Amino acid sequence: MARIGKNNQKNTTEQTPWEQYQNRYQKNEKVKNRFFGNRFNFQWKLKLNAAFMRFSIVMGLLVLMLISLIYLVSPLSRVSQKSITGNHKLQTDEIITSIPIKNGDSIIHILNHRQQIISKFLKSNPQVKSASFDVNHLNRVKFTIVEYGTAGYLYSQDKYYIVLDNGEIINKYILTPSSSLPIFVNFKPNNNLKMMTVQYSKLSKTVKQNIIKIEKAPTSYDPQRIKLTMHDKNIVYARSDTLASKMSYYPSIVSKIKKPSIINLEVGAYSYPIKYKK
Repeated sequence: MARIGKNNQKNTTEQTPWEQYQNRYQKNEKVKNRFFGNRFNFQWKLKLNAAFMRFSIVMGLLVLMLISLIYLVSPLSRVSQKSITGNHKLQTDEIITSIPIKNGDSIIHILNHRQQIISKFLKSNPQVKSASFDVNHLNRVKFTIVEYGTAGYLYSQDKYYIVLDNGEIINKYILTPSSSLPIFVNFKPNNNLKMMTVQYSKLSKTVKQNIIKIEKAPTSYDPQRIKLTMHDKNIVYARSDTLASKMSYYPSIVSKIKKPSIINLEVGAYSYPIKYKK
């Protein structure tokens, strides 16, 4: 064995310079081939992944386009039903009819024209303070509204018209108004009535419930003079532009009088008993 090892060592050491060069060259080539082979495989995998990503994106876009086309031609892209919520005074059937959307209208179209549709709806429904709508179950339109409160009734030519909190008048008369709301007399549908409703809205609930009638009763020295007929049989004279602030004293004044009285709140505050004719 020792002799064989010595022979191998001898063979290695006895190689010519050319043979030694050939051996080194072959070893370097093996290392180089291994390096470039691995590098080629890595680059090929990168290119394959990039191609797969591009293919996936293109296929995804094509699928989305196909789904969109199917949706656009299907009944799901058209309005199938309208509903309303939030109405307490308005009739459901009437207000649904006034919605400027028809069954069969494009869902995409109404969503793109949302603000115009709401503006048109509010214009045709002055009783509605605000409105919005959403699309549920793909093609069902649901409107949500907030109504104006009723301030009272305007008496004109033996008819009663609803006056909203914002001073607007509903152009539809009724014959028997609610006894829990005041009657506005001698007012015209203008800024004076709107100012009156603003002042009225600031009154306490107790004072509001005590008012039967509010009459415009101007004089040569006070064009803002109004007359209030109360459920407690008192009569109040005040100004339409200061009604809210002056009527805050009403409960205190009433607590000090013993008979139905005329209470004047135009300038200052004083009262005197009503003298009934016998």
